[in-house]
Amino acid sequence: MEENRDEMQSEWEELNKADERTFNARNELFARLLRQNEELKRENYDLDEDLKGRKLRNAELAKVNTALSAQLQNLQLSLKAYEQEDVIAICLIDGDGAVFNDDLLRKGQDGGAEAARQLKEGLLKHISETEGIRPRDTKAMIFMNVTGLGWALERHGICNGGVFRQFILGFNQATPLFAVVDVGNGKEAADAKLRENLLLFSRFRQTRYMFFAGAHDGGYIPTLKSMQNEGNIHKMTILEGYAQTAFEARKFIEDAGLGITSIPGLFRQEKLENNSTPTNNASRSEVVSPVFGSSSVAESEAGDVIPSEQGGSTDRANNGTPIIRVNFKKPLRYQVPPLCNFHYLVAGGCPRGVSCFVLTMLLFRPLSLPSNPQVHDRQRVRSVTHMF
Repeated sequence: MEENRDEMQSEWEELNKADERTFNARNELFARLLRQNEELKRENYDLDEDLKGRKLRNAELAKVNTALSAQLQNLQLSLKAYEQEDVIAICLIDGDGAVFNDDLLRKGQDGGAEAARQLKEGLLKHISETEGIRPRDTKAMIFMNVTGLGWALERHGICNGGVFRQFILGFNQATPLFAVVDVGNGKEAADAKLRENLLLFSRFRQTRYMFFAGAHDGGYIPTLKSMQNEGNIHKMTILEGYAQTAFEARKFIEDAGLGITSIPGLFRQEKLENNSTPTNNASRSEVVSPVFGSSSVAESEAGDVIPSEQGGSTDRANNGTPIIRVNFKKPLRYQVPPLCNFHYLVAGGCPRGVSCFVLTMLLFRPLSLPSNPQVHDRQRVRSVTHMF
């Protein structure tokens, strides 16, 4: 009995110790939980403060972003306006192939001004319809052999050389950025200048729109391909001249997806044929600016020239053409107006070439010099009488 009591006492003590250990462990656990809770509270407070700070910074950044967005929008609008103001349109024309309408050519200076007006309005209309903007400047350059084309127009009975010169004058004076460039008699001189100008203007940032009237000639395709390789072919629009288009040009236009436009009534629809016979629309009696050449020689063989008693007096032919008569009582160097010595006396013609005043102001054909100097002198004098 005594042993059982001792054993139970011992077990009781063990249970008390176990309860004490459990209590201590529970207290330690609670203490740890309290410490962790305090740490979490501090972390939560710090996070709350950080969140408040971030919210404030985000609000400030939102204001800055709004201001920057408004500034960016203003800059974009300003840039767009600047680009539109800085945009120029270039029109390059092969004048030997794209010939203006006969009716415009026959009107002389008024026709040239009308052609320039139609060309500018047609280009601006196309740009306005396709892009909705108006370029700051519109430039047009026509490259042609003025003398050769003048002969062709006269031979086909469209207009004479003097009227054609007046047409060019009217075109050049119509607007400051429109010009006819006389390339002279060199073979493919117009082609060479056109090719270089196409490449030059296509590389300018300001050149947003280019118009080219030369699809009748497949020789320009390598130049257009160079523009394509340089990434500038998107600026190009083909301006139709006469209806016929070279096969190579038509194929390239389709492959490159180039736009095509036309200005009704501006250009001839048919090519000037070299072997066609002249019509009676521009007879020799209508010539305003005389052409030196076979006609002058023929007139010199027809009879003598009646000298004028007053040097440099100017009469008018039946058609109203002014004729300067030579006063044979005075040496040629004292004639009024003075005569060009190189033009009339040098066997090879004026050494100044295309810069010669007589050559550029008149449609000049050099006289064929005979072996007999006296015959040559008579031809020279007869030709002088037709100069104005």
